Amino acid sequence: MPEPRSFDEYFIAVLEALEESKAAYALIGGLAFNAYAQSRGTKDVDVMLGGTAIQLPAVLEALARRGIANDVTTHIKELSQDQVTFMKSADGRLDILRPRLPFHRRVVEQAIPFSFEGHPVRLARPEHIIVLKAIAGRPRDRQDIEEILEFQQERIDRSLILREVDEVLPAGNPNRVWLEDALSKSPGSSG
Repeated sequence: MPEPRSFDEYFIAVLEALEESKAAYALIGGLAFNAYAQSRGTKDVDVMLGGTAIQLPAVLEALARRGIANDVTTHIKELSQDQVTFMKSADGRLDILRPRLPFHRRVVEQAIPFSFEGHPVRLARPEHIIVLKAIAGRPRDRQDIEEILEFQQERIDRSLILREVDEVLPAGNPNRVWLEDALSKSPGSSG
């Protein structure tokens, strides 16, 4: 049985696997939120994985060599059919999502290079994190949006958020209405 590792070590192992396999990806979810607002604890890594289906085995095999992916065949099947797979261990949890919409592809394509303890990370833009959280629309997601807007203020491209929301949330959708209101009231807005 492998030695338990800290969550930071787990995260670094995920990053090394993504780097080794030359995966196109963007870090999303709680860890990405932590880069743009007041950090909060999380024990999961959320990744939007770009590229083609042909590249999936290389990514998953690199994760398996690090003790993260436990059943490569099942994970490939889930990613191919459902566009999502989950990997859980005592060290942490990895959620991998595949792009379903053009917006999701832009999340990956426009990811920002970042570094964590000397390891390269591709971080989703704060605007994209806001849109992803608006789609989910849970109370915690709304709190996260408010915090990102507060911490990032005028660094947020509100027009980009509104353009992306046009594609993924129809007019009148409660999550969209809430987001538009939050954007107009947030620090750094002109509304």
